[in-house]
Parts: sequence; C-alpha cells; structure tokens
Amino acid sequence: ESIQFCTEAIEQVQWEESLARLQLWMSKIEALFGLKKYDEVILCCNDAKHNLGYVHVWYYRYKYDALIELKHFEDAVECCNDVIEEYSDYTGDDFNTDKWYGYKFGALIKLKRFEEALKFCNERIDEEEDPDQMIEILFDKCDTLTQLNRFEEALKCCNEISELDPSEDYVWRDQKNKLLKKLGREEETEMSNDES
Repeated sequence: ESIQFCTEAIEQVQWEESLARLQLWMSKIEALFGLKKYDEVILCCNDAKHNLGYVHVWYYRYKYDALIELKHFEDAVECCNDVIEEYSDYTGDDFNTDKWYGYKFGALIKLKRFEEALKFCNERIDEEEDPDQMIEILFDKCDTLTQLNRFEEALKCCNEISELDPSEDYVWRDQKNKLLKKLGREEETEMSNDES
C-alpha cells in the first residue's frame, strides 16, 4: 500500500519542489527494500535519479545494499567507486567517505579479489591521517594478507596496530597468535599469552 501510495503521489507532485519528491522516492524505495524486492529497488533508484535530476547519497546506499543482497558484487564495487568519486570533494557531516571505502573493501573480499583489496588498503594507508581509521585499515590489510597466506606481512600489521593503540591489545591479540602458530613460532605465541 505504501508503494502504491508513493507511486501515485510522485505522479501528482511532478512539478513540486524536488525535496517533496525526494521524500516520496525514499519512502517507496524503503518499502521495496523492506519487502526484499531488491531488483525493483535498483530500478526504482535509477528512476528516482532520472525524475529528480540529481543523485542523493541515499540512492547509492539503497542501491549498494540491494546489489549485495543479490550477490552482484562487481556492480557493488562500481557503485562504491561512483559514490566515492561523486563525493570526493564533499565536506558535509551527512556523508562518511571512510564508510564507503569499507563497503568497497567488503565487496572486493566477497569477490575474492584479495590482491586488489590489498592495493586498495595500501592506497588508503598512504592517504589516511586519522589514527583510529588507520587501525581499521590495518585490520583489513591484515585479514587480506592472511587470505593470501602472507603471514609475516600480516604479523607486521598486528604490530603496527599495537603501536598505534596499545590499549586495543585484546582486539588484535588472537589474530596475532594465530599468525604466529601458522609461522611455527609457538614460543612467541606463548610469550604473547603470558604478557596478556
């Protein structure tokens, strides 16, 4: 009923200001998403973009979520690239670039494109200035290196994390111990446990 109402209302307010139409499109897309009609969500997002004449960040978010639900991970990566490019110079509080970097990383991992994910992490590390965000990226990099069986490099990431924030020791300790075991360095694993 909500979808039908919004569809009819959008037709009736074609000449109204775009904010009124934006709210109706958002309601319609939310309802479609709630009904798990993910193909229709994507179509509706594209229709909204055409109708409104511009792209709002929610367009990307619903489109991305629908693509992930449909397991269209390649398209999800492209969606992330589009939104990162679109908002590259945006400074408003209502948009979080780091969140979208995380979405892109997640889609790359789903595709098992680990080398590309690793390159993406390294690019972000070169640009990142926020220590908290750097820790998140290093976690991602560590996981990716582990997937690639590059355990020594993954271990280096754990050490970098501990240097950035020793208070977060409990978060990375298990990962570090697993890596030490994979490398056959059980003595260091025990030492790490003793220290903890």
